[in-house]
Amino acid sequence: MDEEKAAVVRRIYELYLSGLGVRKIAVIFNEEHIPSPTGKLWNNITVKKILKQEKYMGDIRWQKTYSIFMGEQWKINHGEADSFYIENAHPAIIDRETFYLAQQIREEAAEKAKPKSETKKELFQGKIKCTCGRSYYRVKAKTDYWQCIGRCDLVNPCKNHIFYTHEIETAWNRFCTKLRTHADEILTPVLIQLEMMENAVKGAEIDNLQSQADEIRQRRYMLCKLCAENCIDREKFLIAESELDAELNAVTTQIEKVSSFADDTAEQVETVYKAVSTMPPERLVNMILDHATVDGKNITFYLIGGLYFREEL
Repeated sequence: MDEEKAAVVRRIYELYLSGLGVRKIAVIFNEEHIPSPTGKLWNNITVKKILKQEKYMGDIRWQKTYSIFMGEQWKINHGEADSFYIENAHPAIIDRETFYLAQQIREEAAEKAKPKSETKKELFQGKIKCTCGRSYYRVKAKTDYWQCIGRCDLVNPCKNHIFYTHEIETAWNRFCTKLRTHADEILTPVLIQLEMMENAVKGAEIDNLQSQADEIRQRRYMLCKLCAENCIDREKFLIAESELDAELNAVTTQIEKVSSFADDTAEQVETVYKAVSTMPPERLVNMILDHATVDGKNITFYLIGGLYFREEL
């Protein structure tokens, strides 16, 4: 391994993951007179080529191109011919996690660069979490699949399974069908329970908070009375008054939060109830799905409003 060239590759990934674009990286390398692989000036294409080659994490893909006529006319292999992928074929320059993070950034940058009419948000993007605490990301291949980013961690790798894009789409569609079919049985009891919770909350808890607020107001009244009778130093009065006002504001804010919590949750569940009966599953992802967690071959969908349901992948 040429350590000098390897250091350049590592620096490209480091700069890219830090937020610099390929053009900026090329400018920096040209300013520093770092030789490029072609011997010419660095440009965005040269940097992009390094960022997308799996060989830098130690893997090899054979037959990226194929001949269509007597070894003379060559085309990029998009699945028309067999290709072979070998992991850990040679020493890696960068680790897998770094490489896959770079690919994710590249995909996001490419998506942003598309005209708005062509841009389509990836279904489930950023919503799938692993039980190890890390996130799943989509790997675009001949058959797209999702894997936990922790699988690339050499120190503490995640052992959770990968799953294919069609599996999560099937699980989500199956769940949406169940929810649509049994909406009255599932969601109506939830709404009734929330209404009961709302009544309870607006009873005991708010009464308790209101008592605290009344007590603070009484203390403030007594403080003002002492100040009016010159029984307390003016500076101390202002400090104590400010502290009591802060306490009162905190309690008042808490009363508002408690009062609105059940209402907000019920409204979210009502949104789910209405959406499942009118929207196709792909539109429901961004409308009602907060996030999902994968545990083995099971996925749990967490909806807005605190509802969650498990499906097999």
